[in-house]
Amino acid sequence: MILFSLAVSIGLLSCNEPNTVGLEVQPESDQPNLAFTDTVTLQTEIFRADSAVTYSAIVNTSNAALLGSMYESELGQSTANIYGQIVPAITNPDLDSAAFDSLVLTFAYKSFYGDSTTQQTITVYELDQALNDDSTYYSNQTFAVKSAVCWFINF
Repeated sequence: MILFSLAVSIGLLSCNEPNTVGLEVQPESDQPNLAFTDTVTLQTEIFRADSAVTYSAIVNTSNAALLGSMYESELGQSTANIYGQIVPAITNPDLDSAAFDSLVLTFAYKSFYGDSTTQQTITVYELDQALNDDSTYYSNQTFAVKSAVCWFINF
């Protein structure tokens, strides 16, 4: 063990210039012209990227969506909203004599990001326009809503 420690100590202390090891056997014309710096300045810029397709009758989009808000000290407040429409599961249902006494709105968690203990408040509005199932919608689109609030959901 003492012999091993002595060999390691000699190996570590014997090289004073680590950037010249092996350069003495390489021809002068083949030696790399390298420089070293320990200071680098990086300038960055944040900008909004182009919108993404969130619904398309042609492209198979996911049925998952982001919903909620969070505050991050470096990036600030981020909020994700959902526009949706309740449609019958069958085509051309007979709704002439139908009367709804209640509707149940459910959200299934797929995953979360950020502090899961932070309370979220979701406000549900009625759309003032219909969505078309044969249209393509993008993440930067907004839609008119009626001014009356349907529900407040706290979780």
